[in-house]
Amino acid sequence: MKVLFSLLLLIVLSSFIICDEAQDAKLLKKQMEQQTADTVMDSFVHKENKTEVFQVWHMLYKKEYKMDSSEGQRKFNNFVTNLNKIQLHNSGDSQDKLSVNEHSDKSQQELITHFALSDMNDKEYNTIFKRQPYVTTYFDHFEDEL
Repeated sequence: MKVLFSLLLLIVLSSFIICDEAQDAKLLKKQMEQQTADTVMDSFVHKENKTEVFQVWHMLYKKEYKMDSSEGQRKFNNFVTNLNKIQLHNSGDSQDKLSVNEHSDKSQQELITHFALSDMNDKEYNTIFKRQPYVTTYFDHFEDEL
């Protein structure tokens, strides 16, 4: 009976480990996608032509709405507003840098609704668009060895 119980306990515990590893893999994938998007967007965000910047962002984040639709125009206007705020913040003395992300086409009201906020102040805004630290992988350490 003890062997059966031990075996059952081992199966249950191993299923938790597998679930944690799957969640870690999803998180790692999302972080690496954001890092790639940050790298690409860093080369575009300072362009004068905000339509071009928006097109690149729209493609990177796989947005489904058409850019030439009324929704696309509204999202473009939101994007430019958020991009200007991000660039203004980053030009200051703050150690925290902001970057565009999948929420950059949302209006202030949409952000409040999406994140279930009662109001939107600078702290909440900066939290939404704060650039996350990059993921360090085994391969990064391996490259250092070469």
